[in-house]
Amino acid sequence: MLDAFGLGDARIHERRLARCLGLAVLGLWLLLPACEPKLPPKIATPIPDTVLLHVELHAQEATQWCWAATGEMMMLYLGHEVHQCTQATDQGGNQCPCNACQNGALRYGFSSSWKPAALTWSELREQVAVHSTPVGFAWLYDGGGGGHMMVAKGYATTATSNLVSVVNPLPFCEGDTSFIDYEIYRELPGEYTHWRDYYDLAVDP
Repeated sequence: MLDAFGLGDARIHERRLARCLGLAVLGLWLLLPACEPKLPPKIATPIPDTVLLHVELHAQEATQWCWAATGEMMMLYLGHEVHQCTQATDQGGNQCPCNACQNGALRYGFSSSWKPAALTWSELREQVAVHSTPVGFAWLYDGGGGGHMMVAKGYATTATSNLVSVVNPLPFCEGDTSFIDYEIYRELPGEYTHWRDYYDLAVDP
């Protein structure tokens, strides 16, 4: 009956047209590149040229207690003070030399990493600026003269120098804070070499 009105052929043409349009759309979709969401690029936060942490100066209270004063300052920075005398007593004597008791300075519920050399300038800046932690460091004097331990609490970058802010537990019962050049922090030929750096200071969970 549909053919009598010419509708049969029209329906056939309609279906063919729809099929052709569907194949055309499919072909176009296959030719298009995969659509992936574009995330905004990550922008690295620049490290400031100067960062100084609030490390309270505590001078060493005995001639061989640089390690204990350093430990006291660094632990106090994280909110828990262990007095120098307590540390010295726990180490087995009140006259523990600076170059003999460094490993025990941060054992009172704290942890740290260490390396037998100076942190690079980039590593030092990252510890202070990114992790907001001071660095304990030790020099070993040439000629068997023992060693000395201090705290690096910050840094400053100028047009001509890279400077380290040092908290020194000497002079005895006084202490001192100053800036030194990073190259002097690393070593001073004929005077001392860099012995150890203690970093990643944290309270044990």
